Amino acid sequence: MEYPDSKLSHGIRISILIIYIIIFLLLCPILILYASGYRYDWKQGFPKRTGAISITVEPTEVKVYANNIEIPRDVDVQTLSYKDEVRLTSAPPGKYTIKITKPGYYDWIKDVEVKEMETVYIKDAILFNKNYLIKLDDCNITTVSLSP
Repeated sequence: MEYPDSKLSHGIRISILIIYIIIFLLLCPILILYASGYRYDWKQGFPKRTGAISITVEPTEVKVYANNIEIPRDVDVQTLSYKDEVRLTSAPPGKYTIKITKPGYYDWIKDVEVKEMETVYIKDAILFNKNYLIKLDDCNITTVSLSP
């Protein structure tokens, strides 16, 4: 069937349809693998499964490093009133040293191991203020004992 005033012949329309079907059949497996947690390893030349790290930290506006590489802040990350949530997705399996820093606070450091298709959760990592003084009592302390 020919459409009136059409610049595309029947053969060209069939060719365009075949090209779109081929593109669809090539992209679907790639998208399914990506959504399943696979990432292409350019060094080894094949897809690998990945893991993730999720960190909830107090206070807000901290810098988080994995193996001395800063994890960038996402705009979409939900910011709680007094806590931050940081996610590292598509992390290759292996050991990571997580370091959380903020000026005026003690650094928080922990070694974690990421496995394939698993998320490592670090919940409620708290940074302590370096200049935070607590007044214990106004009276004189005469004895000090340690509890076991």
